[in-house]
Amino acid sequence: MNAALEDTISELREYSYLFPDGNIPKVTHDPWEFAAGENWAEKLINIVSDELYLGLAVKMFIGEKYNSLLPFQLMILRTLWTKKLPMLIASRGAGKSFILAMYAILRAILDQGTKVVIVAASFRQSKVVFRYIQDIWEISPVLQSMTGTGKTNGPKTDVDMCRLRIGDSSIIAVPLGDGTKIRGLRANIVLVDEYASVPEEILNVVVKGFGVVSRNPVEEVKQKALMRHLKSKGLWDDELQDIIFSNESMNQIIYSGTANYQFNHFYRDFMIWRSIIESKGDTRKLARQMTYLREQNGYDYDLPEELSWRDYAVIRLPNHMLPEGFLKEDYIAGIRASMHTALYHMEYGCIFKKDSMGFYRRSLIESATTNKPLTLPGGEEVEFAPLLRGMSGHNYIMGIDPAAEHDNFAIIILEVHPTHRRIVYCWATNKKDFNKRRKAGQVQENEYYSFCGRKIKQLIKDFRIVRIEIDAGGGGTAVGGCLMNQDLLEENDTPIYEIKNVITPNITDTEPGLHILHYVKATTEWNSQANHQMKSDLENKRLLFPKFDVMSIDIAQATDHIAGLNFDNMEDNTINIENLKDEMTNITISETPTGKERFDIPQKRESVPDSGRKKITSLRKDRFSALLMVNLYANELDMERFDSMKDYEPVGGITIDRTNTDNELYTGMSRFANYQEYL
Repeated sequence: MNAALEDTISELREYSYLFPDGNIPKVTHDPWEFAAGENWAEKLINIVSDELYLGLAVKMFIGEKYNSLLPFQLMILRTLWTKKLPMLIASRGAGKSFILAMYAILRAILDQGTKVVIVAASFRQSKVVFRYIQDIWEISPVLQSMTGTGKTNGPKTDVDMCRLRIGDSSIIAVPLGDGTKIRGLRANIVLVDEYASVPEEILNVVVKGFGVVSRNPVEEVKQKALMRHLKSKGLWDDELQDIIFSNESMNQIIYSGTANYQFNHFYRDFMIWRSIIESKGDTRKLARQMTYLREQNGYDYDLPEELSWRDYAVIRLPNHMLPEGFLKEDYIAGIRASMHTALYHMEYGCIFKKDSMGFYRRSLIESATTNKPLTLPGGEEVEFAPLLRGMSGHNYIMGIDPAAEHDNFAIIILEVHPTHRRIVYCWATNKKDFNKRRKAGQVQENEYYSFCGRKIKQLIKDFRIVRIEIDAGGGGTAVGGCLMNQDLLEENDTPIYEIKNVITPNITDTEPGLHILHYVKATTEWNSQANHQMKSDLENKRLLFPKFDVMSIDIAQATDHIAGLNFDNMEDNTINIENLKDEMTNITISETPTGKERFDIPQKRESVPDSGRKKITSLRKDRFSALLMVNLYANELDMERFDSMKDYEPVGGITIDRTNTDNELYTGMSRFANYQEYL
């Protein structure tokens, strides 16, 4: 390779991503010539503080690993820099958290006195953004020189707060909880990540209150007075506003996250933001659009009196608009094959979907979720959170879908009430997770199903489990064997056996232990009955989901951190319940060749690299299957409770006249009628 070609390749490698047409401009003058004059440091600060030159600021202050931003990243930074109320809707993998971290650092450096607060639905998500801030700090010597590197300097991570001070500026990430602990917090800039998951009430009452007070209240009063007088004289316009307020230190809230369903508050605010921007200051046009949104969707949004459409921005960044190579194509193909179309469009296409299209609509699922007190048909109000232990005085029933290699081993626990059932616990694992736990020293069992059996026994101790419904196939009998194996019992353990059968007695019926295990042998008819029953239960509020309780998660996180608990904590429970909802939305109904109903998840054909073949892949539904089994039993339990309320009805007459004694001699409470089952 000759020297000229090497130079060309080197230049293209360095700059071609900035100039896709290949026409790289030549630099004809020294960009640093101002440094030879007086006050060069002040001139440099003015340049890097300009939104047009934020890329230069990154080059100056940030370490080499992160100081070459792509054009779309620089455009996002510029938009965040100039808008008071920007909204960032980005694909998974688009680097949203990284850009928010970079913006927080640049704003803290260049706008001294800035206070940045990072919040999200869970403290874990807030810490994702702060972790990027920490990573950037660790490889940036110039940034470290601004903060110091001693024990009291640099990024600090505590149980309830993460903090970084840069001169007179500060960046903190906090747990949201119920808002009480952070109610008095004040900030100039609030970064709200995963906005769709942040409870709307806490957002409106607490988070938006962070930026109520101006950084310089006296100067703000003077600016507003000037604007009022100019308006009264008819001299005010958008151009004058840009001139007068160009140096104003703004308070700002940034809303970011992935798209969600249209009944979520993120979509409502997206539509309002879009209407404000499209109005371009035309108050009549905006009023018409807001009236339409109010009439069509019930949106009630109080617009600020001194609203400026220039303060608003919406950035949508779907995966197909990212530069080629930013996300690996095989990665996207794998995601698309393993994710339902509606969910893929939301999380990677930045599209707000009206609803899921499966048998269980997402709107139906959310209507049975107690994020707010839910009124049942009988007038009872219900609101509850997930549990890690059972509550005294309540009975619990468990559903298990056993799996190992390709699917999850899933457990669902319902809390039984006279009028309804509550989904309070969800757990899922697989062999990959099992091996990870073993490597981390979190489990002592060497065999997968022994590990799962140990988890079941622990849950029986933590909850008052009165029944276990388990799929007979896919490892169900292996799990049952582990539960009754005397050699696997630890101190205070009780063997668990199959329920006693009056009609066909089991060999274990006389064994001492808990006879609460029932093997479910699912058929097409059983599947149809179970699905229609569960849909009816959701519609009639007999089966309920817990609220997404950010306060409980954050409290549990702090406790788990102290105890060193990295697995099976409250956050894992909550996330598993949310995954259960996703699995339910994937369920579709179709017809078999014989005319029977089939309930299943969509299958997709995925290309096998370098083979020319296609393989069929399916989404997961293990949590859903566990819920399906235990919920159907819960309905049978309700029928038994109803049956047990009947008055006793004698069947016989005079004993000598009874020639057939095989029939029932009386009807009444099933615990007496089927006495053997209750021994």
